[in-house]
Amino acid sequence: MAHLPAKQLLATVASVTIADLARGHADARLNLADVSVSLTRPKVLASPKMFQVRRLYGPDVVVKLLVVALKAFVDSVKVPRTLDPAEIIDLADELANIYTHDSIMDIVLALKEGRMGGTKFYNSLDATKIYALITAYFERKAEWVENHNLDQKVATQSDQAVTWNSTAPCVVSSMALRIPKTHPAAESLRRKLSITKGKLEHGLITEEEAEEQRDQVKKVLGKGRRLPGPDYKKWE
Repeated sequence: MAHLPAKQLLATVASVTIADLARGHADARLNLADVSVSLTRPKVLASPKMFQVRRLYGPDVVVKLLVVALKAFVDSVKVPRTLDPAEIIDLADELANIYTHDSIMDIVLALKEGRMGGTKFYNSLDATKIYALITAYFERKAEWVENHNLDQKVATQSDQAVTWNSTAPCVVSSMALRIPKTHPAAESLRRKLSITKGKLEHGLITEEEAEEQRDQVKKVLGKGRRLPGPDYKKWE
């Protein structure tokens, strides 16, 4: 599954208790840093949701991964009053149940942006302040997703326009060469186009000469539904 937490991190949390992770685990934190260093919104958007990770690895792994993210964030803030291991575990469990259809990488990026964004915690950090960071992140994400989807829509429309512009001459030409069954010279016109195509395919005429032959047919078709005249008989 795309952008799943690194195998090393998954292996580490699987072999360590939640309590040990909440107290701090050097390998788990290093593995998390490796995952988060190049984390971007597109990667987060492609990441599996928590319910999917839960289905693959079990609910404990989801909580453990969140514990690692929270513990790393708490330690990085460096304030006198902060969450203790039990509070980190409780908060991780709450997040796992609230954000089931968001990814673990969402929480990792939310905490990273909160830390890098210069948020002031004024000597204390609690669950309420962390929830505020996460809520602000999801508001920014919603705006980004809306703009991203709009950009994708514009790009798709642009690609379609390019495709149309490149094929339009052929389409228009093809439409111009549609010969109505009721046209008085329909059979002769079709025969002329068929002969022109055959000569071009066998190298007997150039593309320019073939286009001239097609233009003659277009001119006749452009005369409308007039009664047959001598011009309609000059195709063989």
